Amino acid sequence: MKKILLMFVFVCFTCLGASADQFLMYNNAGAPSRVMSLNGYSRSINTFGSNAAFTPANRARTAARVRAAKRENAINKYLENAGRYGNSGGRTVAMQTQPVSRFDKSYSVNRAQKTYTKGGVTFYN
Repeated sequence: MKKILLMFVFVCFTCLGASADQFLMYNNAGAPSRVMSLNGYSRSINTFGSNAAFTPANRARTAARVRAAKRENAINKYLENAGRYGNSGGRTVAMQTQPVSRFDKSYSVNRAQKTYTKGGVTFYN
């Protein structure tokens, strides 16, 4: 009977897969700092921020209810998701204007710059 039971336990441990639905992330000191679920949402373990698992009640007021967690603002959400979603949802960078070519008719040298001539060649600083 023991052999059959041990064989059953051995088969269960070797053949059945374990599905982990949460990842635990550690900080530099080796202490657990964040929990991330399989759908990509992560929350901090050691803070009472807007995405904390629970928020403490105000003990200064008697019979105070647990305060509602605030919604995360867009900046924190973008920074949290930047590693997983790349640049989607990020801020667009303003495009720089094209500099005017020296061969263009409207090109003019900025005369406010200091100029000096050396060997017949004029240099602009």
